[in-house]
Parts: sequence; C-alpha cells; structure tokens
Amino acid sequence: SEKFFKILADYTDVVEPKSLDEACLDMSSVTTWQYAERVAQEIRTRVHKELGLPVSIGIGTSKSVAKITSDYAKPNGWFAVHPGLERAFLAPLPIAMMPGIGRQTQRRLRAYNVHSIGQLAELPTQTILHIFGWRGTILQDRARGIDDRSVRSAERPVHSVGHARTFERDVTSAPLLLGTASYLLEK
Repeated sequence: SEKFFKILADYTDVVEPKSLDEACLDMSSVTTWQYAERVAQEIRTRVHKELGLPVSIGIGTSKSVAKITSDYAKPNGWFAVHPGLERAFLAPLPIAMMPGIGRQTQRRLRAYNVHSIGQLAELPTQTILHIFGWRGTILQDRARGIDDRSVRSAERPVHSVGHARTFERDVTSAPLLLGTASYLLEK
C-alpha cells in the first residue's frame, strides 16, 4: 500500500486515500484529457511492473464519475468520461454501480420503477424528496454527473494531540499523578 501511494504521489500532490489500494487523484491542473489518459496508462504500467498488481483507473470530472468509471474499467483497465458526456455515460448503468446506493436504497428505488442511474436522474424532484429527503437530491445530482466534492489529500497538518484521564475524586498523590502523566505522555 505504501509503495502504491508513493507511485501515485509522483503524479500529483493531491491524493485522497479511499482504502489500502484505492485513491482519488486530483488531476485538475493538467492541461489536456490526453495527458490525464497518458498518466493513467503510465500509473497502470508502473504499478504492474513495480508491484505486480493489476490496476483499474477511472477518469472523470468528479469523484463519483471517476469511481464509477474505475469500477466500469475492472478488471485491469482504464476508462475516461470526458466533460459533457457524464450523463450519457451514467444513464444506462444499473443503480447498483453508483456509490452510496446499497441494497436498501436499491429496494426503495425499485418500488418507484427505478433500475438505472438515468432513471434516478430523471425522477421528479418531489418524488426523490419524498423517498429520501434532502439526501435524495445529492444522489440525484450524482446520477446526473454533478458532484462538487473536492479531492483532499490525507496529509493534513496535525494541530494538537491530547489524552486525558478523569479520576473519580480529587487526587493529591504525587506518585499517582506523575505515573498517570507519564502514561498519558506515552500514549
């Protein structure tokens, strides 16, 4: 996992880990889609050569589109959805492919005859609000290829670290207080 993330860091400073072997990369600073596609191919080649692992890569205008395209590219492929084509790509896909839609949500959507991401995108706003409340509008936006979440690097500065121990009664014993302080510092 560490070696995998080091390879990804060679291509962008903004890498958001999703699991031990999955991440989102912010490539929004690249000049062309062709360059992003070339980087995807290079990452796949390097990971296979250096780690002996297959890699599936999705390229999209948002985190949710990229995740779906990555799943679409499995096993060991890559796929890109260019700007403006998100909705057309997503429409025929089953709702199960969309992140955030598990079995319960699928069951609720099927009750409204929604089986594809495109059908979810076209559902009347009042219906989606009735089924899921405000969360439904987020799902519907993502079904339309709209997702404004930014990719966030895991390396955030640590501002403070703390540990505490609360005693049942006030303590004045120096050895007990020093021992507890030592324990907390070690933690």
